[in-house]
Amino acid sequence: MAGVRLGTEGPAQWACSGDRQVFPYRASASGFDVGAEFTAWWDEGFGSLVEVPGDGGTDTLAVLPYDRALTADGITCTIALDGVTCTNEATGHSFHLNRAGVTLK
Repeated sequence: MAGVRLGTEGPAQWACSGDRQVFPYRASASGFDVGAEFTAWWDEGFGSLVEVPGDGGTDTLAVLPYDRALTADGITCTIALDGVTCTNEATGHSFHLNRAGVTLK
């Protein structure tokens, strides 16, 4: 399982994906260049970056900071001390996750 799907029909559901694009890459020293389209939400004043080990090098991931919201393609995600909540604005379906577990709605 790579994540949760918030589609236009039905409640939130688990989704499988092996694509590296599911992660918020800013750049990749390991040769995988996703370009700005996957991190268009990120800018210098909004969030931070974190370096993580990647395939053959270090990748840079964009980080959504606490107490901020991000809306992209009708999905709004917020991160707070009690976890992350993402909601499909058209359907109202959502998921909440934290270290205690995941709730799909």
